Amino acid sequence: YRTLDRWNSAYVAAVGDDNQGHQSRWSSPAMDVVITDLRETDPANAEAVIALGIEGLKIAVTEMPGIPTFGYIGFIAWDQTYWTNWPGAENPYTQPYTHWGPFKYMTPFLEPTGR
Repeated sequence: YRTLDRWNSAYVAAVGDDNQGHQSRWSSPAMDVVITDLRETDPANAEAVIALGIEGLKIAVTEMPGIPTFGYIGFIAWDQTYWTNWPGAENPYTQPYTHWGPFKYMTPFLEPTGR
């Protein structure tokens, strides 16, 4: 809900006014319906939430309200002295960034060397 709610047309300000809480002035009646339906859906109803979320993402992909124009260039280093099975080009099971959120998905797969 919160991911799609940023495109809620209720937050769109007139041109010339500050557009607080809305990164663009894009709006879509179809997206508003999805947002409203998500707001009114019990969060515990995972099946309905996922179905509505997918519909919202389809609208976002079709309409392209934003196009990411950024990239990340960084150096990733690891040492296999104490731990092995780090993700990399040969073993791409997750992103190799230990300083980002995916690290929690990496840790269960790291294997101690016994040193």
